[in-house]
Amino acid sequence: MKIYFQGIQVKLRHAANGLEAVAQVQAEKPDIILMDLIMPEMDGFEATIAIKTQHPAIPVLALTAHSFPRERHQAYKAGCDEIITKPIRKDILFLILKRHLSVVNAVSK
Repeated sequence: MKIYFQGIQVKLRHAANGLEAVAQVQAEKPDIILMDLIMPEMDGFEATIAIKTQHPAIPVLALTAHSFPRERHQAYKAGCDEIITKPIRKDILFLILKRHLSVVNAVSK
């Protein structure tokens, strides 16, 4: 996914698992989070709940290879703002990012 952002002025962070993701959000509040739902130690569902408890305004976009209704419901229940199904198309990703970052920018002004 990093290749999608080459040549664009953004700061990307990578977490190997949900625990790292939660710690990174606490250390440096991001504008948006792309959260893989299936991760070791703490999955994306649990990580999203932990993050949204402390930072409810940060958009969390779930990334998943599965689009089963039960998983989608669980992701939204955890606090994910949107679900992006893999394989991720760059044009769709950027459209979704633009929509959510526009809301963040409007609220922060």
